Amino acid sequence: AIALRPGLADAHNNLGNSLCARRQFGEAEAAFRTAVALDPARAAAHSNLSTALTGLRKYAPAAAASRKALELDPDLAPGYFTLGNALAGLGKRGEAVAAWRTAVALQPGNPEAHYYLGNGLREIGRGREAEAAYRAVIALEPGHAQAHTNLGSVLLARGRGDDAEAAWRTAIAHKPDLPEPHMNLGLRFRDRFQFAEAAAAFEAAAAYLPDDSALRDQARRYHRQCARFAALDARLPALLGGTETPAGGAERVAFAELCHFKRHYATAARLYRDAFAAEPGLADAVPTFARYNAACGAALARCGRGADAGSLDEAGRAAWGRQALAWLRQDLEWWSRTLDGGDARARAQVQQKMRHWQADPDLAGVRGVLALARLPGGECEQWTRLWSDVAALLRRAGEPE
Repeated sequence: AIALRPGLADAHNNLGNSLCARRQFGEAEAAFRTAVALDPARAAAHSNLSTALTGLRKYAPAAAASRKALELDPDLAPGYFTLGNALAGLGKRGEAVAAWRTAVALQPGNPEAHYYLGNGLREIGRGREAEAAYRAVIALEPGHAQAHTNLGSVLLARGRGDDAEAAWRTAIAHKPDLPEPHMNLGLRFRDRFQFAEAAAAFEAAAAYLPDDSALRDQARRYHRQCARFAALDARLPALLGGTETPAGGAERVAFAELCHFKRHYATAARLYRDAFAAEPGLADAVPTFARYNAACGAALARCGRGADAGSLDEAGRAAWGRQALAWLRQDLEWWSRTLDGGDARARAQVQQKMRHWQADPDLAGVRGVLALARLPGGECEQWTRLWSDVAALLRRAGEPE
């Protein structure tokens, strides 16, 4: 008798779809379960239930619901689509891609099937195929802003930066309040030292992100950084040419940050050194961690890296190596005191910082057996001892209270 009430099952299915559209997945699950109970042989109801369960991150039950839908109707394209979504949530990316491929084959006119296939291919490193999938979305739905955004990311990863930029601009043209393409353009401009344009893009991204979004805070930080860099960059040629001197220690640090970003590492280290000499308190300023940043610049100069590397001979590079080591030693002592006088929060902060030291690419030239083997014997020993002490502090920070 229950199966003879398809109209009532339809009503619950429609309600569930409406609730899913509003991202009210808990209520949608209840509606779809009622629809399944009223008409258990209806494959679409099981597939819809999978959608709600995936929205609730109940991925295993969602996969089971999709499989039930496909058991009832092996040619149900939405069943493969929802199965792919559930499998992706379970971390089974390869299986998810296979499911989405089947959904596309069964329903080639569905832009969302192509879109999710593109996302899956992108995540498993199949950039060329992901590009084709996103282009299929755009052919079917030219205004699909997120597809243009993701296409841009794939193109950038494939070394086609100008094409990526064009894709992000198209995304913004279709949906100006989508924050991601603004953020991506900001990063693109910043990496090309177009700081004014980057600041504007980051400001737009922040305006369209939710108030409680961590990405919004990041966009705002990037906006402030690029706005500051834009003002300083206009004066940088004069500073590099020796015709302008920064006004005080804080401005020296600001110029040092810009020089480091533009890969003038020796100049950055020199500016930090002069700033600390003028205002010693800047070296211990916790929000900026200026001394650590100075050490990174000096270490890179030691390794002959940077746009100004040609200005240094071997003696000059060795001098910056000694300075980098001294700054890191001072910082290590500071973190050791922080651990000794701190609580669980300080312990966690010390762990995070020491792990960062051990992985920071700026220090790769003075860390690790192969890199250190290239340094003179005495310098190699000093750096080896430093990294041993870093590991010891990390172990101490990890001890139970």
